Amino acid sequence: MFLYRWLTINPWREAKRPLKSCCLLTTLALLLGCGLFFGLSLLISHLAAAQTQVEAGHDVLLLIDNSNSMFEKAGLGSDPDLLRLEAARLFINYLGVDSQGPASRLGVIFFGGEAHLVAPLMSLASETNRAEIGALIDEPDRLRWTNPAAALKLAETTFASALDPAAHRAVVLLTDGKPEWSNEPAAEEKTAAVSQLRQVAGRFAAAGTPLFIILLQNEAT
Repeated sequence: MFLYRWLTINPWREAKRPLKSCCLLTTLALLLGCGLFFGLSLLISHLAAAQTQVEAGHDVLLLIDNSNSMFEKAGLGSDPDLLRLEAARLFINYLGVDSQGPASRLGVIFFGGEAHLVAPLMSLASETNRAEIGALIDEPDRLRWTNPAAALKLAETTFASALDPAAHRAVVLLTDGKPEWSNEPAAEEKTAAVSQLRQVAGRFAAAGTPLFIILLQNEAT
């Protein structure tokens, strides 16, 4: 069983075993100094190590923030070069190629003010499937403000309809931070948003589904 932490999760602490490919780790670290690739690669190691100890594979949902702040905004965008998508491709390919035992499945949800399932759960053992997921996440649209609760609820629905209930599930959330729907949200609105996030996160915790959160930021933000 994975150790679950909500909102204070540190992806560096989640992996307790070294990566199987030192070369890949070095490459990922060089690609982005902020640690995005490093965090995802350690997460891959954690999932792969756990998978060798169980008979069932993993169902992983990758939730990617594509709100306005994630794009170029006069130098203030959190990820104007779309490095989150490059990291997602590496995550998909490495988890698929490096998996041992039962194959993992992965799906992708894009979210902003709303959430969309852009890639359903697919087996990563197939090179064709990995390429298809990679194609589906290319050139994302801007999805207005950030609403991670919508993405988490869609992840719940997606898991509920999955054909393999025996699979071990995990959610990976890539975002640049807090939900925003106006420049000056009222205190009651903020409280309601946090309450909603805690409720859905609590349901994942109760189900034993780990939620890995990777914060995306740069010097400008």
